Amino acid sequence: MTLGRRLFLSASFFSAAGLTTRVSAADHDVAIIGAGIAGLTAARAIAAAGKNVVVLEARQRIGGRVFTDSDLGFAFDHGAPTRAVPQTAGAVLVNGKELLKADYERYEKLLVEIEKKIEQVHQQLPGVDPRLALPLNEPLERLALGEILRRTPFGPEPAALDTRTKLPVLLGKRIVRVDSTNPRIKLVSPAIELEARAVIVTVPVGVLAAGMISFAPPLSTAKLTAISALPMTVYDKVAVSFSKKVFDAPADARVIALVGQNKIVEARLRPQGQEAAIVYFEGEDAKTMEARGPTSAGATALTSLAEVFGKDIRSSLVGTQSTRWGQDRLSQGSWSTGPAAQRAVLAMPHHERVLFAGEATEGNGATAAAAHASGLRAAKQALTIVAR
Repeated sequence: MTLGRRLFLSASFFSAAGLTTRVSAADHDVAIIGAGIAGLTAARAIAAAGKNVVVLEARQRIGGRVFTDSDLGFAFDHGAPTRAVPQTAGAVLVNGKELLKADYERYEKLLVEIEKKIEQVHQQLPGVDPRLALPLNEPLERLALGEILRRTPFGPEPAALDTRTKLPVLLGKRIVRVDSTNPRIKLVSPAIELEARAVIVTVPVGVLAAGMISFAPPLSTAKLTAISALPMTVYDKVAVSFSKKVFDAPADARVIALVGQNKIVEARLRPQGQEAAIVYFEGEDAKTMEARGPTSAGATALTSLAEVFGKDIRSSLVGTQSTRWGQDRLSQGSWSTGPAAQRAVLAMPHHERVLFAGEATEGNGATAAAAHASGLRAAKQALTIVAR
């Protein structure tokens, strides 16, 4: 199988880095389902305590929703960044024209004011889309609202993964059943069965909601309610590369633009100084793009850029790549949304020895830091179990 230049969180990278080791068929102290940040963090902590641990990953690579591809000649982060993103001043455009100084000052004030209004909507009308509740008619108001609602929960800081510790990881092993009704917990996949004294489930909450893993005994009503209360959002990125310079902008320049009455185009221009752009799509726009099929994303992103920068950029197109997190059956979305109270319920052990970790189980969730913290918490719980 050709892996191309996917060197950041691919199987070949981690094998070369010595992160994975051969796994025997023996029973284990702890088995971890999922080799994302939470799973790898937990495995590292358990291994450091001298316990026998194994990580089972359904994909043919590790990293989960943290994955970087460089096929287009620059680092394209499919999820949270794996390298620091320079914070350059962004440009705001309305119908092809950049704001004047006075408009920029007003725009900054609008961001503050509208963010407060959005918080009021969330408190007074939970579950209601602020776009439907706030009567914002001026172009700058609509753009400010759109920018706030498009903000991602993760910042520019890279998601850190320690590649120094060797960990036993089995790739291509999709666990479909966790049975804790016997003294040792049995994990079943189409390719392997194994047993462990404790299990940590770190798959995205969207996978749990889809019923892709069954549990014996069944999950409690409270746990199922928490899962349904933490739906996955869809947020996609499309990388577009060009044969020549088409943007008069510094490297990694951020642009957000209002096109027509309601369309918002958000992009990062010339990532790492390359003649390219990364265009961002969220919510219903991302779902619609995914529903049109895998070839639609590039055309959609190119059209969005042409609406802001002119149709002449089309002739310089070289290639495109995109994420499709909503259509990814092993994630079922980009990150979890929902209240902290339900995250705490999801984090509670099932049948004492089946533990849960991942960004959906920690604090406000949805960040690499939350995933890391949840891995440490679950590792501590697992070590308590195996010490009995």
